[in-house]
Amino acid sequence: MALPTPTDPTRPATPPPVADQLDPTAPASITQADGAPPPAPVRSRVRRAGIGSLPMALLRRFIDAQVVTHAAALAFYAVLSLAPLMLLALWTTASSDAAQAALVGQIGLLAGPEAQTVARTVLEHAQAMPDTGSLAGWWSIALLVVGASAVFAQLQEALNAVFRTDATALAGVWNWLRKRLLSFGLLLALGFLLLISLTVSTLLELTVGRFVQGESVATLAGLVVYTLAFALMYRYLPDRRVRWPLAFGGGALTAVLFLAGRAFIAWYLARATTASAYGAMGALVLAMLWVYYAAVILYAGAVVTATIDERLGVLPPAGPADGAPATG
Repeated sequence: MALPTPTDPTRPATPPPVADQLDPTAPASITQADGAPPPAPVRSRVRRAGIGSLPMALLRRFIDAQVVTHAAALAFYAVLSLAPLMLLALWTTASSDAAQAALVGQIGLLAGPEAQTVARTVLEHAQAMPDTGSLAGWWSIALLVVGASAVFAQLQEALNAVFRTDATALAGVWNWLRKRLLSFGLLLALGFLLLISLTVSTLLELTVGRFVQGESVATLAGLVVYTLAFALMYRYLPDRRVRWPLAFGGGALTAVLFLAGRAFIAWYLARATTASAYGAMGALVLAMLWVYYAAVILYAGAVVTATIDERLGVLPPAGPADGAPATG
């Protein structure tokens, strides 16, 4: 029979094994070896580490979602959709040169001087074409629908990657058609927001135009429209729900970054000769760079929205009542 091990009264009692002290149902806590709470400086450092983990989480999600690659694909599809969009605009405003000039000016205010230059070039070449008429207009509508569907499909795929949504459960022809209908419906909604932007800009110009500059009025209207547009994208394009407050918060953040970047690029291009090396293609190259930057900003706002949304707890999958495809 083994003899009991003598105890040393000068040594503290050995604590039980760590596994015996763990309760899997208890919330996690940070304690010392004897079970006492850590000192105040330790708790303060832990809190600071928790706060500082948000930027690292944003950076990891930005890299894991391949935002740079998705932004390049979106810029390519968007620039390809520019020509049918301009032909459609020419077709609908063919009877009014003033309407075409106003359209080009509005494109410059909303998308920057590079897109305005490309739009003006497309309109000038379309006017010189002898067969530009109703047939070209109808073809432009078809091409615009296909191009917009491709743009929003790419956008939805990228947002699913950012929001870490399993889109493999949405296989099937019906889900594919429903996605395309959702993309087209969102395109109509964004077009409606553009009309609202034009109306609001006109009303603000008539009411407060004497007190503020025209650019301030256009910036304010653009901020409202961009916030609504980005909020709609963050809410409905991913294959899972996003809280409306977070969707609007992410939309507002993205809109501010979008307008700030547009102002910076306009300021830079006014003083640089970047496009001179590309000759006649300079305007198109600058337009692609601008759309690429806008796509990066759009996805960066989605990264912030998705990360905060997951920290607050993911909502149930979106259903047909929410206007989004249901997950299986």
